[in-house]
Amino acid sequence: MMMTLLVLKNRIRHFYEKHYHIVRCIIKFLIMFFVSEVLTHTMEYNTFFQPTALLVLVSVVAAVTPDMVSVLFLVVMACGEIVNVSVLLCMSFFILFLVYLLLIGRLDARQYYVIVAIPVLAFLRISYTVPLIAACVCTPAMLPALLMGIFTQYLMMGIMDYGAATATGGSVQENVLSALRYVIDYVIHNEMWLITMIAFTLTFLCVYFIRCAAVKYGMQIAILVGAIVLMTVELLSNIIWNLNLAIG
Repeated sequence: MMMTLLVLKNRIRHFYEKHYHIVRCIIKFLIMFFVSEVLTHTMEYNTFFQPTALLVLVSVVAAVTPDMVSVLFLVVMACGEIVNVSVLLCMSFFILFLVYLLLIGRLDARQYYVIVAIPVLAFLRISYTVPLIAACVCTPAMLPALLMGIFTQYLMMGIMDYGAATATGGSVQENVLSALRYVIDYVIHNEMWLITMIAFTLTFLCVYFIRCAAVKYGMQIAILVGAIVLMTVELLSNIIWNLNLAIG
């Protein structure tokens, strides 16, 4: 059985190395299409991005262009959705991303995978997999991207909450700064984003240091310990602060 798996592994690796560019384009297309589908069908503020044909076209272009183009496409799509909620929130979201790009983001392109993965997978309740996987292939230099991804997740949740409040005629003041003030208050008074940052950071560091240690089956042990740390932080936060937190 083990020999069969090793042979299969070598064949897959050989096929990937032989058809590297084609396989990579296919993978990029599938990821881009999946992410754009989740983004547009979760927010649903702009009907322009709803047609499947448009998402397929964007995914094809992203598949044959540098990775940064895919990130820019997603930022434009997110801004296109947010602008229908508030122009000020759209500008703030874009400026936040631009500042991160200029300060830290240009150092390692892999950071954008982490930043995009956390809010997208949070919609599917599986964002807890990001620190486990990232720690297996990255260094602690990826921690700023991890924290930025979590902040982006709760920022988008605040924007969606504001959109829902205005759509249902909730008690939201209608002025230029009301949307920004609402989202800031949402983030400040929501302790879950801070707990999530602590949980993801501890999980990442535990997995990384155990993986780097000279231990047999270190990778498997690291993932197991990381999952336990994540669940422990979630459980303690629910008991101590009664947050009803479900990291996902």
